Amino acid sequence: DSLVKNQDLVGSWSWILSSHALNEMRFSAAGYVTDRVPLTKSGPDIRRPSGRFGKASNMPQGAKQLYLEFQNNFSYSVENLAGTGSHDLKAGVNWYRGRINLNFSNNLDGIFTFSTDQPFDPTNASTYPSQFNRNIGDPFIQTARTTTSLFIQDGWKPRRNITFNVGFRYDHDNQESPVGSRTASWDSYAPRFAVAWDPLADGKTSIRGGYGIFNAGVFGTVMTNIKQASGFVQVVIANPGYPDPLGFNPRGTRITNPTPSTTIAAFDGKVPHTATT
Repeated sequence: DSLVKNQDLVGSWSWILSSHALNEMRFSAAGYVTDRVPLTKSGPDIRRPSGRFGKASNMPQGAKQLYLEFQNNFSYSVENLAGTGSHDLKAGVNWYRGRINLNFSNNLDGIFTFSTDQPFDPTNASTYPSQFNRNIGDPFIQTARTTTSLFIQDGWKPRRNITFNVGFRYDHDNQESPVGSRTASWDSYAPRFAVAWDPLADGKTSIRGGYGIFNAGVFGTVMTNIKQASGFVQVVIANPGYPDPLGFNPRGTRITNPTPSTTIAAFDGKVPHTATT
């Protein structure tokens, strides 16, 4: 059974301050709720050569997400500023806040893996599972992220046949670290420069060039997956009993203290970016 609920609210205000100035303000809020419940409420995931049976190991799962964003851009156009030609100036700020409460059942009930499709027979050793594994941990995690961005740019025309576009953007990405409760922060700088030249000044020929750095930010799903994986400890039992993995089996093996293992990610926190010419 799957329930998905999306709610969105968006508002904007464009304010003409004068014949040269314009201010644009935007606000948005979004809420997403997902809830997935298996028809088989409990029990292990049974995996045989012919298929998978029982309850899926990654169920139940769900999430509650809330996103808020505010953006304000100011534009100002002026002719022959201090004798330097025309300028189209623009500056802005963007603030983003996101929070996710996640419930993900990461194999909490265990997985029995069989190497045969023969029905289980407690007197036949060949019908016992070959492996049992399960995770121990808390399926409920919470992550938050706040991003603040600033930019300024100028479209400068010193002459009617040449235009320079110069800009600079700064992003500060602040989100919960994948290890522990610390906060991880990344600063990103993105300069941009472009030129357009009409050498004959007749509107028929254009020579263009430019360079810019564009930052993508740290992908939030990566942070969530790392945080979730590091919060679980996995237990693996070879030749387990059935239905009690620690019980007796005809192979003569009884495991009372299986050695657990955990997952640790080597996370360096690099911000992905593209340099374009």
